[in-house]
Amino acid sequence: MKKCRSKCTLIIGIIFMTASLCFVLYPSASNAVNSFFAASTINNYAANLDSISAADRSQYLSAAAEYNNNLSELVNGFTYDVDSVIDGYDDILNFGDGLIGYIDFKNKCKTAYLPRG
Repeated sequence: MKKCRSKCTLIIGIIFMTASLCFVLYPSASNAVNSFFAASTINNYAANLDSISAADRSQYLSAAAEYNNNLSELVNGFTYDVDSVIDGYDDILNFGDGLIGYIDFKNKCKTAYLPRG
């Protein structure tokens, strides 16, 4: 009986220590996974951006400028309503991955991506 109790105590202790270690390491592991996927998403977006022609790039930028102009008129007119959404938001500067741009901070060695939504 005493051997069974000591084995159960050992197993419960190992389970508790493993759970504690997982709890402590979770933020670091999730940050590493998020950084990896964010970097690959940014690299894919940059590759798509580099592969478009100058004419297509000009067309994308003019569509984005038109959308921003329409949005500023909508917000500045104090008529913004959930029902008055401007069409085209999902298509402008989007290459199918949900990313509409990114910001590269040169002095901090960081890159932030701008997801839709």
